[in-house]
Amino acid sequence: MSQRSLSPTRSLRARFAVLMGLAGLLFGVIITGVLEWRLESFTFDAQHRALKLAANEISLQLAKDLRARRREIVLAARLLEQSQHRSESSVRDLLESLRREQSSYAWIGLTDPRGIVLGATDGLLEGQDTSARPWFAGAQQGVYLGDPHEAKLLARYMPAEPDSTPVRFVDVAVAMRDSDGQFLGVLCAHLHWSWVTKVISNVVAELESPSAIEFFVADREGAFLLAPDGIAARSLDELDAMPSHGAEFLTARASASEATDGTNLGWILVARQPLADIMAPVERVRAFMLMLAVAIAAAFVWLTWIISKRVVGPVTTFVAQASRFSPEAGVPFSPAASARQDEVGVLARAMSGLVEKLRSHANQNQLFVEHAPVPLAVFDKQMRYVTASHRWLDTFGIAAEELTGRLCYDVSPEMADRWRELHQRGLRGEVLTSSGERFTRKDGSTQWLRWELRPWLTPDRSIGGIAVFAEDITSRVDAETARTMTERRLRLAAEVAQIGIFDWDVAQGQLMWTPELECIYGREDSGCPQPGSFEDWVKQLHPDDVAETRARLDLTLASDKTIEHSCRIVRPSGEVRWVAARFQAFRAEDGSVHVVGVNIDTTYQKLLELELRDNEKVLREFNARLEQQVVAQTQEIRSAKELAVAANEAKSSFLANMSHEIRTPMNAIIGFSGLIRRKTKERDTAEKLSRIEIAGKHLLGIINDVLDFSKIEAGKLTLASAPVSLPGLVESVCAMQSEAASAKGIRLSSDLDDLPRALFGDSTRLSQSLLNLVGNAVKFTQTGSVHIRVSAAADDRDSVLVRFEVTDTGAGIPPETLARLFSPFEQADASTVRNFGGTGLGLAITRRLARLMGGDAGADSTPGEGSTFWFSARLKKKSANSEGPEEVPQADVAGQLRRQHADKRILLVEDDPVNRMVAAELLGDVGLSCEIARNGEEALDRVRDSRRGAVDLLLMDMQMPKLDGIEATRLIRRLTAGTSVPIVAMTANAFDDDRERCIQAGMNDFISKPIDEERLYATLLKWL
Repeated sequence: MSQRSLSPTRSLRARFAVLMGLAGLLFGVIITGVLEWRLESFTFDAQHRALKLAANEISLQLAKDLRARRREIVLAARLLEQSQHRSESSVRDLLESLRREQSSYAWIGLTDPRGIVLGATDGLLEGQDTSARPWFAGAQQGVYLGDPHEAKLLARYMPAEPDSTPVRFVDVAVAMRDSDGQFLGVLCAHLHWSWVTKVISNVVAELESPSAIEFFVADREGAFLLAPDGIAARSLDELDAMPSHGAEFLTARASASEATDGTNLGWILVARQPLADIMAPVERVRAFMLMLAVAIAAAFVWLTWIISKRVVGPVTTFVAQASRFSPEAGVPFSPAASARQDEVGVLARAMSGLVEKLRSHANQNQLFVEHAPVPLAVFDKQMRYVTASHRWLDTFGIAAEELTGRLCYDVSPEMADRWRELHQRGLRGEVLTSSGERFTRKDGSTQWLRWELRPWLTPDRSIGGIAVFAEDITSRVDAETARTMTERRLRLAAEVAQIGIFDWDVAQGQLMWTPELECIYGREDSGCPQPGSFEDWVKQLHPDDVAETRARLDLTLASDKTIEHSCRIVRPSGEVRWVAARFQAFRAEDGSVHVVGVNIDTTYQKLLELELRDNEKVLREFNARLEQQVVAQTQEIRSAKELAVAANEAKSSFLANMSHEIRTPMNAIIGFSGLIRRKTKERDTAEKLSRIEIAGKHLLGIINDVLDFSKIEAGKLTLASAPVSLPGLVESVCAMQSEAASAKGIRLSSDLDDLPRALFGDSTRLSQSLLNLVGNAVKFTQTGSVHIRVSAAADDRDSVLVRFEVTDTGAGIPPETLARLFSPFEQADASTVRNFGGTGLGLAITRRLARLMGGDAGADSTPGEGSTFWFSARLKKKSANSEGPEEVPQADVAGQLRRQHADKRILLVEDDPVNRMVAAELLGDVGLSCEIARNGEEALDRVRDSRRGAVDLLLMDMQMPKLDGIEATRLIRRLTAGTSVPIVAMTANAFDDDRERCIQAGMNDFISKPIDEERLYATLLKWL
């Protein structure tokens, strides 16, 4: 029965389509209308609130930033007012450091009372008159904060904005006055207007808006200071009066009028957004609701299916039988529904016929694929596997699993991107081929394939996918490559060794030469043709050597052995040369006999033999002259050694002077930073001062590394022998690095084996070496952990070889880099774009110190997994008669000084006024009375003067005018009043010989600059 014979009452589509469609449509229209009305109202209100919040946030941020810049400029002005020496370089350094701290500063300058610029960032406008600028006059009335304006004096130095608009600034200026109120000048900063756009960009980046938001910034009169590109209006009034042209906007305004501290500029910020963009989500909801209507209709269909189960039951039975059917079983597809006379019966009979046709085609296709002489795979238009041969799986190293329906790029994720382009070209109808291409398999091996890619067509002649054929030609390519490389190596070897090669076809008499042989026989420059036959070559032999040469060739033809022979040849120019030959006969595949050999020009060797015999007498005379030269050179070497020693002493002197010159200003930087940081109540200022103090201590560490390296190189570094507490040492190092590790989220841990408690060594150098390794590990580890392990590598009766290991989970170090890390000035990242700083001396010093302490240092690393750096040191065990120095508790030394030694009189002998201020502040903080002597002569007079009372302790600098600290100490010790008073050196000279000179002169102790307040207080507590 055909489908046309079915009556409408037997059609499932006629029974249910009309009813379900009407019900689903009616329900969907009602729901869509209600929800769309509510969503439009909610979206409008929510977006308006969001715009208002964004405008307010930007206004508050702008006011906050202006207050911060005002505080910074005021603080900088106060520091300059207090400074007694304001050189041009020091002013410029301060201004440059202020600009580096805040990128929004475009220019900062300091003027004198007349308006002449004394110092400025980058030296711009220095020496120019700025008295006519509004900020100069405004600053004298109070802190000046001006509206944005175009650059005037700085216009020629500042590049224009990317949109070619002039550079604009916001001026912040403050007057400087001395303690008497006298006007000293003005400190002014130009804030770059791009700071406002950055603030707006930062706020916009945090918004989750369906479309872009336009922001306008206007002054008090409504004139635009900032507007989006393409806006013709220049003020708020013009913007409101512009025709809409059908575009409606949602607008919100905010004012910075709530700002305080003199930063109220009256700016108005306007944010607006196209209403069409805001309502776009509503349009998407409308589309979604239409989809929902379809879903509701489907739900009604499903409900009808449940109710009409009896009607559609035969369809379910047919589907179940079809789903259980397996084409591979080989049995016909004959469902029970085939006997029905409705649509189900028609479908079942059609399916049975279709299955048989598909099974036949599938068997044919599979047979073709399996027996294809090359690897073959077929893909559909989505590049899913249709079928693939076993040769394809073997060739590309794909596991033998079910591929049908899987995406090609999921099966082979390592496939190069260009193959995706080739696949798309094939799907567009192109036929692509390659005669040979290199591939990398999943296991890392490589292979060469010749491939072809062509589309396959469906019955309607449209492209259904692509078929890819491939042929493995790896062995062919490898053989050709090996042959080419062998020939190239042979040619190169012959060229380098200047060996000429020939091939003589004995039967044909033909002779083939290489270019090197032509050079040996002098034919490349003479223009003579290459000898084409054996007889032509014989003519170039020396007449006296022809017979012997022929005999040697006959011998090789008879014996098939390699024959060596030396003979003379005559070049076309008449020159006679000696050649050494090696040749051997062999039989080619075609049966012909060949003699292949090489010639080497040995003329120079022959001549050398003759010259050697003639030069024996000359050699003896040369030996005599050589002995005389050795004596003279020995004397020169001795003189050079003396010069080297002098140069080394000069280097040490230079480093000592440089250390003193650097430590003196560093003492002021670190000292004043710490003092001001402790006294200031502003958190922002305290943080910046803390950064200055940390930077100064970092620079001090670099100076100490250079000095230590110089001492080690000069052999002047001496090690102390004192009790060592390994747990305390590790705990101290962890405490010093804990803040840096916590800031990066790195877990810092330690593990100590059971070691003897009474050990002796140089605790300072051990701590320095371990701190170098832990500091590097924290610096170069981004995430994970850093672990410290201390163990005994070797143990005997008198000492223990202690091994310190630091293991991190960083990126690891390549072997070629690891091999040079312990060399001086070497770093893992030595490029000009390094992510980390450093001098490259830390590991070199660690290894030198470890070897001085009887150990060594090294590292192991695996790229991608982490590194382990270690060093070892031999520590002595405590003997029965050994005594260590008494340990003095160091907790709260400042408090002990205040309680026990308040009002004690300290004589500070220091010529530098800044260092005097730092030391006086530190002494005053613990209640000590500080008297000042500017040089050694004043200190000597003060000790002699009994009328002013005795001093309890002297803090003595070394390098001073008139009378230095060493000589002053010797003279004070000769006085009755100076024999018992404690004298402590406090100097920027940090070498061990400087310390020794101080002790020999009669000083009791030594403190190096920059001053560490804890060490200063501990030393004072010790001697007071």
